[in-house]
Amino acid sequence: MFLPLQMPDLSLNERHYGSLTGLNKAETAAKHGEALVKIWRHSYDIPPPPMTFIMSLARYVRRSNYGAEPPYRNPYSI
Repeated sequence: MFLPLQMPDLSLNERHYGSLTGLNKAETAAKHGEALVKIWRHSYDIPPPPMTFIMSLARYVRRSNYGAEPPYRNPYSI
């Protein structure tokens, strides 16, 4: 029996916090103001400031190096 696949709705994905990624609420409120942080956290259509290219590159490098093993040591890569 064939079941049709449904296209996922992007609004159900995790929220991207842009340049606020990795900061806690207290640091962000001190830098941008309590009211603006509350708007960013509780609104759907008002995005936080975008992440810069350098920040996204640093996150990618950290993520790719974390726990990485050479392919010859991973038995599932054969």
